[in-house]
Amino acid sequence: MKRILLFVTLLFSVNLFAQSEKTDMKNRIIEIRAKLLENVINGDLNQLRKNRDLAFLLENESYYPLICQEKWMTWFITEEYDTICSEIQFANDRRVLGLYYSDNIKGVEKTCPGDIDLINPMIDYAVENQNVLHQRISDSEVSDEDKQVLSIVLDWLVVMYRNSNIQKEWRKKHNELNGRLNAILKAYPETKYKAFLMRNVYCSPDNTLTGTYK
Repeated sequence: MKRILLFVTLLFSVNLFAQSEKTDMKNRIIEIRAKLLENVINGDLNQLRKNRDLAFLLENESYYPLICQEKWMTWFITEEYDTICSEIQFANDRRVLGLYYSDNIKGVEKTCPGDIDLINPMIDYAVENQNVLHQRISDSEVSDEDKQVLSIVLDWLVVMYRNSNIQKEWRKKHNELNGRLNAILKAYPETKYKAFLMRNVYCSPDNTLTGTYK
């Protein structure tokens, strides 16, 4: 009987510790997201980069600190183009809008804790600094192909969040993206980004993301 009680007590203690650790990790992620929001609002790019890297270390089996689009926007803002290009290729055969695509690989459903809206302030920053961000891409040392793809992906992220609830504006912006996409595929018919662009950026005439391109 004593052994059973000891086992139950030990099991309860382990479970209590695990729950406490999970709660602590959740709170740490919420805290770092609050700092990231402050960095974006203040335009503090050095701290944004540091806190973003700290946030990545907090990812665990239950929580992720940043959704895919938040990660990409921080890389755009901090001019880490090689990283974005690698991520685009990694996401070639996956839809990424609204998903954290590593979940599809790991088969684990995660959540991003808290209710801090980080992506929309990032989109606001991108809109307010649109010319600067595109000029930085143009001035970077990546290839011309990469520059064109980075430019269209940046604008695609803005369109999907800024104009998704305004049908007329959404159609207009996506028609512009389709035209630029055509130009990229004409210039680089075998581009390594082709699958991603066709699956995620291309929009059919009836305004649906089909995952195909004609």
